[in-house]
Amino acid sequence: MEMKKLLAVGIIFLFISVAVAQSINFTVVKASNDNDLVEVTSQACGIQGFGNTTVKLTKQQYQNLEQYLVDFRARLNKTTTREEAVPIFKEAVVELNKYGLLPKRMSVEQAQKLVTNGYLNEKIMERAESIFHKIKTDFLPDTNFFCLVGGELNLSVFVSGIFMKFVYASLIMGDWFWSFIDKFFPSPIFSFLFLLSLIGLIALYILSELHIEIANHFPLSIGHIIGVGWYSHDGADGWMDTFGLLGVKKWDGSLLGTLPTMKILYDPGYFDPGVLYFTGLKISLNKDTFNHFFIGSAFWVNITKIG
Repeated sequence: MEMKKLLAVGIIFLFISVAVAQSINFTVVKASNDNDLVEVTSQACGIQGFGNTTVKLTKQQYQNLEQYLVDFRARLNKTTTREEAVPIFKEAVVELNKYGLLPKRMSVEQAQKLVTNGYLNEKIMERAESIFHKIKTDFLPDTNFFCLVGGELNLSVFVSGIFMKFVYASLIMGDWFWSFIDKFFPSPIFSFLFLLSLIGLIALYILSELHIEIANHFPLSIGHIIGVGWYSHDGADGWMDTFGLLGVKKWDGSLLGTLPTMKILYDPGYFDPGVLYFTGLKISLNKDTFNHFFIGSAFWVNITKIG
């Protein structure tokens, strides 16, 4: 009888030890597998109501994604018009969807529309093209308007908010305004206008406090800006292609945003704005280097190659 009890206890301990060993082994394997995965995050830019998506890819999947991005750029290099670029951008959305890299609650069709039609209103485009065809645009080698945008850059940040529209307009107009006043008007008038500008800044502050509430009532945030290059570095390394009113403009190498306005304050420093009113998809490939792949459309791009 005693032997039977000992045997039963021994069998119980055997089962327990096997279960514990399997649990330990599963934990070790899982931890090992987690270390082999690469996190990639996608975000919808310039539109409200869609959450960020983060997926974990195997190293092989990540390598396949990187190879696709290389092939995507190679196809763009053979493209000479915006019309030819549109299907390539749409196919890129389909490919990103295969990896689960579309923002939450966003369908393929919605993503394609966001990427290719953000600011490309047909009537506005036709009118703008008729104007630009009448003037020489060779003096704007680093600029494009109403364009499709694709690129991959490190040291880049994406800043959103409808308030940015007011800020950029005030800064650009303000620079011209103060230069004009300082040159042509006497001191008393200058002081009066300076007071008016302070009132304007207070109004802008109030608008900034309300911009989140305003944005919630409009599908487009109308204020996504891409900062290219950190102030203490030589610039952002990578490439950017645009297809817009001024034709096909491409940059490759060490790039710096050169839009005529102030820098973007963003931890860990200041970034130079390079793309204004961007709508599209941002894929974060490496959060430590601010490395992003992005496709979409923009109202204004101003980039300079340095070095």
